[in-house]
Amino acid sequence: MQRTLILVGLILVAAVLVVGVMISDSGGSSIDKPGVSSTDRHHPENNAAR
Repeated sequence: MQRTLILVGLILVAAVLVVGVMISDSGGSSIDKPGVSSTDRHHPENNAAR
């Protein structure tokens, strides 16, 4: 029972992350410079990793 709750929690977290990335990419890159999402401006280390 506990293992299934952990699995469901992880799946929910992953889904929220994917939806958040999709929203920030579709909304942010069209307004800002292309290829740079709104989250990358707040986290410069993400740009260095790419």
